[in-house]
Amino acid sequence: MPVFILSIHADYACRHSGACCTAGWRIPVEPRCEDRLLLSSLGRTRDSSHLLERGDGLTVMALAVGGACVAFERGAGGARSRCAVHRVLGHDALPSACQHFPRAAVTDDIGTFVTLSHFCPTAAGMLFRDDVELSIVEAPASFGSMTEYEGFDARGALPPLLAPGMLMDLESHHAWERHVVGLFANRTHTPELALERLGAQAAQLRSWRPVDGPLRACIQSLGEAASDEAVKQAGERALTGCGVGVAVECGAHEQASLARLYEMVRASVPPGLEPEPLPGDLADTDAELVAPAWRSFAVPISRYLAAKAFASWISWQSRGVVTAVAALWAAWAVLRVEAGRQCLAAGRILDGPLLVQAIRQADLLLVHKASSQALADRLAAVEQGR
Repeated sequence: MPVFILSIHADYACRHSGACCTAGWRIPVEPRCEDRLLLSSLGRTRDSSHLLERGDGLTVMALAVGGACVAFERGAGGARSRCAVHRVLGHDALPSACQHFPRAAVTDDIGTFVTLSHFCPTAAGMLFRDDVELSIVEAPASFGSMTEYEGFDARGALPPLLAPGMLMDLESHHAWERHVVGLFANRTHTPELALERLGAQAAQLRSWRPVDGPLRACIQSLGEAASDEAVKQAGERALTGCGVGVAVECGAHEQASLARLYEMVRASVPPGLEPEPLPGDLADTDAELVAPAWRSFAVPISRYLAAKAFASWISWQSRGVVTAVAALWAAWAVLRVEAGRQCLAAGRILDGPLLVQAIRQADLLLVHKASSQALADRLAAVEQGR
């Protein structure tokens, strides 16, 4: 089965930053992995209670003081950090979560579509590269070593909804996905303009009926079809509907929309994961430290949003393309809030390193804490006026 990925991610390889190994995550250990660990030299030289933790029928990798995995070996004197399990037993012996991170996949009857979690610093940095244009490509043989990607398995399932009560066909779903990525790849658009155009086009598509001709052809004809007036109206509808809208200048109305969207994402986090609260001084921080530099990072921001649209679980979980676009606005809002948080902590205007950290924290919330199904349901409920 073919594997597809964004061009900017196609040559991803672990750079051993250790971010995933030191995040304090409880990594599940499958029985086959547990057996190999206990029978290996690692199991013989370490008390298993110091290597693994067991409870409620689940085995996880133990954590050292400070939250790092006990198998993490921090580099010193210029040596790179590494994983003791990987070093002794190889990649195939790692817990499944470690083998797949930072990959997140959707597999359907056409292929496997893989995006990356940008909590990984290497993945986040790839959004800034200038040696390749953004597109969807078939993954090269060098991309990973998995023959089966874990994630959202949609094989044999009904395709995503175009709108409530109307299914897309699978080819049209991927045509829309290519269209969305192509719009974010257009450097003449700011991320906000791309989102507005997508909102107008999604609203246009939701009225499609089979008598109008093939849906795929309709999607392919969208191009820049949305007029400026349609885009403006879509932005206004978004502001009064799903709570999103243009925030290039981030006036009071847009700040309220930004806060509402961020809180919707926070509300989608299961109990116990403790998402960060909305900063109390969001408006002043955004105006003073984020807005002056935001436009200069249009390319990596657009690429980040494209990575949220590609291989998206929400596309399958939402009530249609309008809700899926609202989810992209939510990702935009989380990134903007996190940019403000990073700028405030550093005491300086947004720059590249601060944006990388904001991207990492945005995906920590969106990918690793929030439930995509819960977020999709909340966005759909607001859209439908409930």
